[in-house]
Amino acid sequence: MSPLIGFDDILALFPGAELRGDAHPDICGVQSLEDAGEGEATFASGVKAAAQLEGCNASLVFVPKTLNRSPKPGQLYMVVENPALAVSKVAELIEKIQRPAFAPGVHPSAVIEKGAKVDPSASIGALTYVGEGACVGARTVLEAGVKLGRGAIVGEDCHLFQNVVVADLCRVGNRVHLHPGTVIGADGFGYLQVGKLPDVVHYKIPQVGIVVIEDNVEIGANTTIDRARFGQTRVGEGTKIDNLVQVGHNCIIGRRCIICSMVGLSGSTTIGDYVVMWGQSASAGHLTIGDFAFVGGQSGVAKDIPKGAKVTGTPARSLFEVRKAEAAMAQLPALLPKLKQLLGETDAPSPDNPGTPSE
Repeated sequence: MSPLIGFDDILALFPGAELRGDAHPDICGVQSLEDAGEGEATFASGVKAAAQLEGCNASLVFVPKTLNRSPKPGQLYMVVENPALAVSKVAELIEKIQRPAFAPGVHPSAVIEKGAKVDPSASIGALTYVGEGACVGARTVLEAGVKLGRGAIVGEDCHLFQNVVVADLCRVGNRVHLHPGTVIGADGFGYLQVGKLPDVVHYKIPQVGIVVIEDNVEIGANTTIDRARFGQTRVGEGTKIDNLVQVGHNCIIGRRCIICSMVGLSGSTTIGDYVVMWGQSASAGHLTIGDFAFVGGQSGVAKDIPKGAKVTGTPARSLFEVRKAEAAMAQLPALLPKLKQLLGETDAPSPDNPGTPSE
């Protein structure tokens, strides 16, 4: 495989790095420590790094300052503060080569309605629709099939992948990435039950608010963020949201949060800054999760979570209490015979002999 990045280009990224070994390899790709081969870069970190390096055949390995060993012949170690970040920067260079920049201009099949403003440096893909009065900022890319509703605004240096929808009047800041199938500004799920059973009618509540996505946000594929009933649904600066997340109407998500896949936020949930929610966790509506809080996977948040708290389980409660309870549960089988002795029981009930019920 022919090299993609020259050694001098890599060296320029890490001018202060310590070099171990005499090799000056050009790089054709990045790979895991276990699978990397000749011409590839990788990284080592953690307590098992030294052992894993024994069988590593990569040409370039980023290693931490704490590692005290030398490379094999033909191999180079670059000693850096953060090896994982270093190899990511190399991957970023490779990505730019493998995915060339989109050329400015509007594809002939795109539809730009009257009153829409598209910066000349933007790239508008095939079958894209830009609604009346919508705005597209400088150097922004709208890939094939993107739809911007009436009056929608997308800022500068954004990338909207295939089939993204930004609905009427919603606003997207600068340097935002929206991955395929993301929907910004669908109606919130709001109905009033009118009448009495069995003749109840679900009256649709008009959703006349908008969604605001602040700068430097990235949102994964097929995530949906509903417009507000009134006012705004908002995602704060620098927040990263995974695939298949549902954000209900009037939710407020703070700055630089991490929201993992399949999280569900009911309407009017407020999340502070720097909150982490692991996969498949969910919140009831009209509650607050404080700054710096951590919500474990598959947790069900049913009440407010204070600042800095770590919770897990359903209903969500202190992570440390849950871990202690789980440890105690693991000891129950061994304790059960002693418990029976204390209670004066000799035979445990079984499916074949369930015992005599109490009078």
